[in-house]
Amino acid sequence: MLLVLSTPMTGCMFYHAPTFEGTILDQETKQPLVGAVVVAQYEKETMNIFGGGSGNTIINVRETLTDKEGRFRIPSYTTLVDPLSWQSNIVFIIFKPGYLNLWLDLSDYFSNKNHKQKEYPWKNTGTPYLFT
Repeated sequence: MLLVLSTPMTGCMFYHAPTFEGTILDQETKQPLVGAVVVAQYEKETMNIFGGGSGNTIINVRETLTDKEGRFRIPSYTTLVDPLSWQSNIVFIIFKPGYLNLWLDLSDYFSNKNHKQKEYPWKNTGTPYLFT
């Protein structure tokens, strides 16, 4: 019984996400968005050995607000996951009243320090964002 209980711990895998940082501006005025909510939702995908296939699970959520220059920073995140799991997505949720609400995987963009401006020009639910 002890062997069965200790086996899952020996097969744990690391899940790691880097630090994410960026600046969020109003796309029309190019002014910083102060107090915009930025959420990073960390997900893992787990193989279902009994029912076949796999499924996503949220394993952590971190949030922050943009400062007076529209900047934000979410520190790196590392944890252990079971051996039948792997990192799937890091979804960013960005919102501020009067602006477009976003729910996108921007992890590559916000982890790269040499990124160029990225615009989200959709105008269906509010003023769009500009990421720098």
